[in-house]
Amino acid sequence: MAYRHSLLACLALMAMAASLATTPAQASSQSFTGSLAAADPNDVKLIQFTLGSAATFTAQTWSFGGSGNAPGGTNAAGAVIAAGGFDTYLSLFSGFGPGALFLASNDDGLCPPGTPSPTCADSTLHLVSLAAGDYTLALSTFGNFSFAENLGVGTLGDGFIGFGDFDGRSALFAVDINTAFATALPEPTTLTLLALGIVSLVLMRRFSQTRELTPSVCP
Repeated sequence: MAYRHSLLACLALMAMAASLATTPAQASSQSFTGSLAAADPNDVKLIQFTLGSAATFTAQTWSFGGSGNAPGGTNAAGAVIAAGGFDTYLSLFSGFGPGALFLASNDDGLCPPGTPSPTCADSTLHLVSLAAGDYTLALSTFGNFSFAENLGVGTLGDGFIGFGDFDGRSALFAVDINTAFATALPEPTTLTLLALGIVSLVLMRRFSQTRELTPSVCP
């Protein structure tokens, strides 16, 4: 009976340990499309968002689209984005408003599938771990990056350098914000294991009330 009790104890510990496991990272995406002011290549689109917990962060534009009539790509919402937009530039700031601190930026990043890399000017901003908090993503033309980017430190309120140019392309933009969170709720199978652990502990308690138990170690 001592062996039986030990086996139940091991099952309980194994099941409860399994209940602490989490599902793979949960991802979410937001797609934004629109246009900068057609008569002002120094216009800037500001997108504010909040992270409730730390996440892997990626911002991807689709609007430049490469050479010829190549499509810009398909965004996270499943919409096909036509090529022809301006050369994008992405800057990320921590916080809202003029005091938001500069974090990172990107000019040329990943290109849509099938698009020649040398002729692609879409931007990809990727951060492996972005802390919980408020953020502002600034989308501008390549020639209009922020003063904070130029100095490597500063705020959104420092402004942008003002050398923007659409280069004969449209003022249209398309950008996705993708986040992947490291924590998640237990899977249903994990909840089942937790229940098994509780039942095992109850049975173990019953045996302990009627039998003298011998200590043992789980294999």
